[in-house]
Amino acid sequence: MKQVTLSKKLFCKMCGKKLRNGISKYCLSCKKEIEKEKRLKLQEKKANSSSVLKKACDVLFSQVIRSRDGKCLKCGKTYNLQTAHLINRNNLLYRWDERNAITLCYADHIFWAHRNPLEFQFWLNENYPEKYQFWLTHRHEVNTKPLSYIDIKFKLERRLEELKNQR
Repeated sequence: MKQVTLSKKLFCKMCGKKLRNGISKYCLSCKKEIEKEKRLKLQEKKANSSSVLKKACDVLFSQVIRSRDGKCLKCGKTYNLQTAHLINRNNLLYRWDERNAITLCYADHIFWAHRNPLEFQFWLNENYPEKYQFWLTHRHEVNTKPLSYIDIKFKLERRLEELKNQR
């Protein structure tokens, strides 16, 4: 029976340190550095993913609309405010369009606008006819071109700054 010897000296491929065993290609400190770089790349990739950017745009848009209106447009409350879209958010063409949103309190948004859409439409036409006309004109349009979430996010950040500077 032939004996196999592991007299061959193995060194870390990154730093050149002598390795304790012949199993790994890298020493412990270099392994940690490689893992850290992988995590950072993954975080960067996630930060630029379309779902993360879309969520960031949603948050910014909500801040823009609530900052613009400042209160529930139906009852005047200034707390528990939400952004209510006239055209469904699934329509990406108008999802972040200021003409497509108003500020409502939680109760008016969920328990009134969503549960009584016809009453909401009549109210919108009576109180905000330009918004009602926008809704009538554009509610069946669909986006056919790709969106740049980075551009949308940038525009929303600028708009939010404008609104904050106006106060």
